[in-house]
Amino acid sequence: MAAHRPSLLAGSLLALALTGALTAVDGPPGSLLNRLPRSQWQQLPRGTPAPDFQLAGIAGPGLELSDLKGRSSALVFVTTTCQYCNELKANLLDAGLPDLGGRLVFIHGPDDGPSAEPHEDSVDARVRDLYPVLQDATGEASLAYYAVSVPTAYRLDAEGTVVAAARGVGPVRELVEELAEDVSSDERCRSCP
Repeated sequence: MAAHRPSLLAGSLLALALTGALTAVDGPPGSLLNRLPRSQWQQLPRGTPAPDFQLAGIAGPGLELSDLKGRSSALVFVTTTCQYCNELKANLLDAGLPDLGGRLVFIHGPDDGPSAEPHEDSVDARVRDLYPVLQDATGEASLAYYAVSVPTAYRLDAEGTVVAAARGVGPVRELVEELAEDVSSDERCRSCP
């Protein structure tokens, strides 16, 4: 049993070192990662009123939260340099979603800190043509929604309350597909006698 103590001690020290490394804030200076402690890397819980925002459009009109009230919607937080975000956008374009009537909103947060602002050429033209694409140049909306890891998405009800949250390509795509199903059923109900 005594022969195992050095390896147990070494394993414990390694675990402590890894725990410290995992809780350290990583990311470039000025990035969103450095502005929110890892202990707060959560998502807004269901039933939470969505934080207000007013953001400029990257290639179109700006938008604020109140513009979405009265209908369910989804906010998808992305950056232009995130390969997973680009994969998500390609997946959604290839999925042949119905026209969501401005209910799916992409919010581009800062890529490498507040000075790295996305511009029209950095966003796929098909995405710009189909969905509102907003610019969170300061990162304040991303912080309010705890979107320090992207892609992050929220589904909101007609009153602007969080009904679902997701992080990662697969879960975000599922959240958007659920919104598309709701929009399609809303349209079918309107055409019913």
